[in-house]
Amino acid sequence: MLLFDFDGVLINSIKEACLSGYNAMRKTELTSLADMPENVYELFLKNSLHFHNPYTLCTLISWCSENNIENPDKILSRAEFKAYQDSLDIDPTKINAFFYTIRRKFMESFPTEWANLNEPFTPIWNAVKSKDPGNLIILTAKNGDAVLKLCEYYGLNIPETNIYSGDGNKTKMQNLDSIIKRFQTNKFSFIDDHLKNLNDINGAFNQTEKNIELILCNWGYGDKEDFNKAKDLGFKVLSQEEVIELI
Repeated sequence: MLLFDFDGVLINSIKEACLSGYNAMRKTELTSLADMPENVYELFLKNSLHFHNPYTLCTLISWCSENNIENPDKILSRAEFKAYQDSLDIDPTKINAFFYTIRRKFMESFPTEWANLNEPFTPIWNAVKSKDPGNLIILTAKNGDAVLKLCEYYGLNIPETNIYSGDGNKTKMQNLDSIIKRFQTNKFSFIDDHLKNLNDINGAFNQTEKNIELILCNWGYGDKEDFNKAKDLGFKVLSQEEVIELI
């Protein structure tokens, strides 16, 4: 069975994530990237490899908003980003919940504008759409209603029960445990765009037996450094075309 992450694997949500994160951190209600301050989105793009979940997203947006004028070309190292996060008085659980609230308000108030800030990755999206949606499992940190609405908007009729989301602050590892119990097997392949997520799953589930095949996609929000590290760790790094052959 093949499990898919959502953002960065099936959907390019970088524009929507940036705008929703900015609204959450700055208490604004912007609906277009053009309304954001100069260089914030561009700086966010340069540093998007640090974006894994609402907490990392919002803290990255905070840093971009503080550095968009003086350091518009700065690329943060992982150590620098971690140091910046540690300097902030932000509760990850609370900011996750608040971010989902802000995104939901955006999604409900301006559904078309919100959806159009997201874009399916092709050809992988079309390949997934061509298969039985009942066999598709999405394992994501994104809120479930956002995943479902984007699937509906872009023509993927996945059952809601096949979306394992970050609702209730559930982690991917907690949801993976639920998937294992539901299907009574731990023989999966999981495709993500963040090496840290794969590494965490590997440490939790593959210590005695390598049951879960871990795949880092090469078209999402990762970089060459992560691709090389993934190969060193024994994970596959695949293109969209190579993943399509597995579907």
